[in-house]
Amino acid sequence: MVMNESNVTRVFVLDYGKGFNIEEFFPFFSEERMRKIENCRHSDMRVQLAAAEITVCAAMKSIGRDYAPPRYNYAACGMPCMEGGYISITHTHGIAACAVSHQRVGIDVERIRPVNHLLAARILCDEELAEFRKLIELRKPIAPDKEEKLCGSMDADDYILQAWTAKESVLKLTGAGLGGGMKSFLYDKNRNYIRANANGVQYPVDMLKLVVSECRRGNEVLDSRNALLAVCTETQTELKVFMTDSPSECFEGNMIPMTMSRFDM
Repeated sequence: MVMNESNVTRVFVLDYGKGFNIEEFFPFFSEERMRKIENCRHSDMRVQLAAAEITVCAAMKSIGRDYAPPRYNYAACGMPCMEGGYISITHTHGIAACAVSHQRVGIDVERIRPVNHLLAARILCDEELAEFRKLIELRKPIAPDKEEKLCGSMDADDYILQAWTAKESVLKLTGAGLGGGMKSFLYDKNRNYIRANANGVQYPVDMLKLVVSECRRGNEVLDSRNALLAVCTETQTELKVFMTDSPSECFEGNMIPMTMSRFDM
């Protein structure tokens, strides 16, 4: 892997909430990404897939790899992979990101938003559920088969979103995907690690809060200006994050590192 810093994980974030013409970048995309875009019928998801590929181009260029189109593949489990290094990709409405590292890495991004607290029963382990119960006043017991939304505070929403984002990042690192079972991990946000309950293995997780643009999802305006970004690695690494709201700047790799003052957790 061509990278000057051997213990660095680089993350490239594109805040594309203002929209862009995805077709002008098509000539520079990998065949696999173009197949995904062409087979996708949902316009918003097509844009997400295009934005994600642009961050991959930026990441590849940063480590001296071919980036137009970028050279990487997908394993049978659906996990992106590249020769001589590791890559992880994430996208949601208005935001896309890619991480590259010398070691296994997983990344996830989520817009901060109100969530249905019933999700807690599906993703939190017993220890986390105990902590979660301290944050909310329950109308009904937490149970996957209940449809009523539980009342609570924004702290409870944040707790679920942080757990979700951290756990999705570690499941991407392991290659298990969402089917790997979020309840099988414990996220300790105070000590910045996530632990596999089965064998006690711990993975460092950097949880960052980003300020992003408004964006549209169909006719709906997503006015949340904050997003969570989780980066999980096998061992502790130095994290360098680059962010822009210009697809062209991202594609060309003309991005400056973010300072830690931009992260507000």
